[in-house]
Amino acid sequence: MKVGVTLFLLFIIPVIIVLSATTINTKNSIAKRIEASEKSTTTQVANQFDWAGQELEDTIEALAQKASFRYMEKGPEKDDAILEDLKLAKASGLYIEDAYYAPIEGGLIREEAIVDFDSASRVWYQRAVERRGAIFWTEPYTDYVTGEVGLTVSKAIIKESEVIGVIGLDLSLKNLTKLITSSQVGTTGEIFVLSDKGNYLISRDQEKVEKDVSNKPIFKEADDQFGFILDKTFNKDIQTYYKKVGRLGVIIYGAVQADEMVEENQASIRSAFVVTVLSLIVALVAALLFTLMIKRIANAIISAFTRVEQGDLTVQMTHSDITLTPKIKWLKKRKTNSKKLSKELTKLIVEKEVNPNGDELNQIAFSFNRMVKNYKAIVGDIKKNSQTILDMTLSLTEISKQTTSATEEVSETISGIAEATGIQTQDTEETANKMDELSTILAGVEESVQIIGKSADDTTVANGRNSEKMFDVYENWQANIQMMLQLTESINAVDEDIQSIETISKAISGISAQTNLLALNASIEAARAGESGRGFAVVADEVRKLAEQSAQSTRSITDIIKTVQKSSQTMIAKMSESFEESEKQTRTIDEAIDSANTVTDQMEILVENIINVVGLSSQIESKKDDTLASVENIAASAQENSAGTEQVSANAEEILATMEEFSANIHDLDNIAKKLADETSQFKLE
Repeated sequence: MKVGVTLFLLFIIPVIIVLSATTINTKNSIAKRIEASEKSTTTQVANQFDWAGQELEDTIEALAQKASFRYMEKGPEKDDAILEDLKLAKASGLYIEDAYYAPIEGGLIREEAIVDFDSASRVWYQRAVERRGAIFWTEPYTDYVTGEVGLTVSKAIIKESEVIGVIGLDLSLKNLTKLITSSQVGTTGEIFVLSDKGNYLISRDQEKVEKDVSNKPIFKEADDQFGFILDKTFNKDIQTYYKKVGRLGVIIYGAVQADEMVEENQASIRSAFVVTVLSLIVALVAALLFTLMIKRIANAIISAFTRVEQGDLTVQMTHSDITLTPKIKWLKKRKTNSKKLSKELTKLIVEKEVNPNGDELNQIAFSFNRMVKNYKAIVGDIKKNSQTILDMTLSLTEISKQTTSATEEVSETISGIAEATGIQTQDTEETANKMDELSTILAGVEESVQIIGKSADDTTVANGRNSEKMFDVYENWQANIQMMLQLTESINAVDEDIQSIETISKAISGISAQTNLLALNASIEAARAGESGRGFAVVADEVRKLAEQSAQSTRSITDIIKTVQKSSQTMIAKMSESFEESEKQTRTIDEAIDSANTVTDQMEILVENIINVVGLSSQIESKKDDTLASVENIAASAQENSAGTEQVSANAEEILATMEEFSANIHDLDNIAKKLADETSQFKLE
């Protein structure tokens, strides 16, 4: 049952996951398709709004160039000509609701005249005058005559830098409203228009017109020129697309309602439900059939292992035990007149051996059969060998008793010899130990002398190196003194060169002064020459400037020379002090070299004495070694005798212990052989 449940889950869980993913992807695809529809429709409407605004701007620019507005003299003829041009513009423009002209002196020229209309108080008039020829669009407003929302574009007419009047065109939102109401977004969506202040301008729901939604996400989040906004008041799953029309100051929106995807989602869910139910049925049937097959095979395997557990080693699995389809029952239940053929086929199927090269079940059955056969052969061999072991243990028991008796007699004899040899060995070892102590003392003396000698050698070498280093320091110090003398001479030479430069600088300064004077005289002569000497005056002025620059540079050079002279004099004084100190240092180095030479002479004398001590120590060590060798030979002989007797005694005792252990092992082996024979008798081999 557990296998069936596992198979069912393994089959149905991926199906549910795939169906869930498909449903989610379908929902996302529908949302993307609807958003694409929103974007397309909104963009078309926004482009139409922008085109309408462009049409009004082009029309007003064309009217502003008409002769009736610019060049005709004031009077009835001009007013009539302007009115005709306005009528023509209104008739030819698809999105022009009204066209009018307000002269600067007052009044309003319009197809349908308005009495006592104050144009100067209107925003479209005031802003056009302020912009002086630039086009101005008003914000959306409610017309006081028609009561409808509209926009106005206006432009001032400039003549000889003066405003002589303002042309105004009203944008007709009727046709644009028809376009919006006829545009379809999805199945439940709509197009609506907001002003840049957040008020509804156009909507299918007339109750929303002029409604302020400036504090709503639909308006507050529209920061870019176009894009998507997720406003949950419309739809929590599908975003709303918007696009701004900058010239008109409006925002076009395309949105769908919350139930836009309900029908398509329900259809997708129904399809997924049907597929899930069918998958559940198929999974249940497949799991049930497979469970029955696995259960049948498992029972056959358990039965075979149970028989082996009970000691029956004749059991063998057949092909029918691991067959997935119930062929035997099918053959028995099948109604046929050939009963004899059915019995033969059934017998053939039951007795057919498993195929070692077949599927995994055949290989499992074959491995089981081979294991039982091998186990059967091993148990048979154990049963035969256990009787042989019983016979051999009887003979070994008798032999071990005789060997134990002889070994006990040998052990007693060896023990007496070992006691006498042990006393002799002990005395010899004490003498050898005393000689070892003397040897240790002499070795310590020799080691100390060698350490002193090595230290003396190291001291001599180090003192020699110190003398060499002191001599190197002396030579380097003499070289430094020579370098300081050369540096002093070089500084004195530099000081002399600086004084020469100062003389040259004074000469350059005098030349600059003379050049400046000549330039001044040239300027005076050029001034006397009048217009013809103007060019020469410019040259003279440039020469004067160069002379002044030369004088300034000369003064800077003089200051630098004085600074350098002061520094060089200070350096010469410091070098003199350093030279005096160097002479003192030279004397100190000479004294250190003499002291090092004295130490070297004394160390050589010490080394000679140490060599003599080492020679005497070597002679003592040689005599000691001869004596110690003799004592050690005696001790070694005694130890060999003692060790030999002890070894023989130990071997005898070990043989005795081994024989006792051997007897015990033979007894245990006899018990094991009997137990093994009893256990193997439980198995059925034939």
